Amino acid sequence: MKQAVPVLRFYPLHLGTILKNTMDAQVNVNAGLIDDIDHRIHKIL
Repeated sequence: MKQAVPVLRFYPLHLGTILKNTMDAQVNVNAGLIDDIDHRIHKIL
């Protein structure tokens, strides 16, 4: 963890952007999975 501290100081903006993009992508994936599961449940019912 000590090695990551200087990186965090140099790239706070980049890391923030990457984190935000990763979170947004994860939310989109989760939403897609939920839609897919919902669709399958409706097919079965």
